[in-house]
Amino acid sequence: GSDIDLAGITLGQFAGNNPNCFSGEFDGAGYTISNFKKDEAAVVEGFFDCVTGTIKNLNFKNSFSRGNFAATVATELNGGKIINVHIQGHVGSITPTLFGTAGISLNVLDGVVSHSSFIGTQAAGKWSGGISGSSNDSLFLKNSVFSSSTAYNGYGGIVVGGTNLVVSKSKFIGDISLTA
Repeated sequence: GSDIDLAGITLGQFAGNNPNCFSGEFDGAGYTISNFKKDEAAVVEGFFDCVTGTIKNLNFKNSFSRGNFAATVATELNGGKIINVHIQGHVGSITPTLFGTAGISLNVLDGVVSHSSFIGTQAAGKWSGGISGSSNDSLFLKNSVFSSSTAYNGYGGIVVGGTNLVVSKSKFIGDISLTA
């Protein structure tokens, strides 16, 4: 294996288009994906759309993800796991008064995020979480870090809203500002 540089390459959804979620195991073996860019209106943006499997041991450097709903790794984590995934980049919403963004996974429907981080900037939407934009079922978050300068219109933090949330040994470092 080796690092991958996606500079100048336009990608469609990599894998796991909902309702056909990525259900396998993607082990990045510690390699880095550089210059991942998704920037489309009216589209959900993430390297994966929906994940029910495991994404682990992967780094993103200089990533840029922007759409109506945007996240770097997975737009939806549905019973899946994200472990030891580290992101340096930007995530943003095209329509910041309506839609949401997240550094790692926008919508968590029962999942685990562990030993992961997002370091960068967020031009956020209505629901803006450093790790997760919302959790509609249960989320177990441990040993993870979100470090960013975030501007949002609505709700912001590490995880925004949800039920059955367990946050352990995780932290936010940075500034959060409300935009009008």
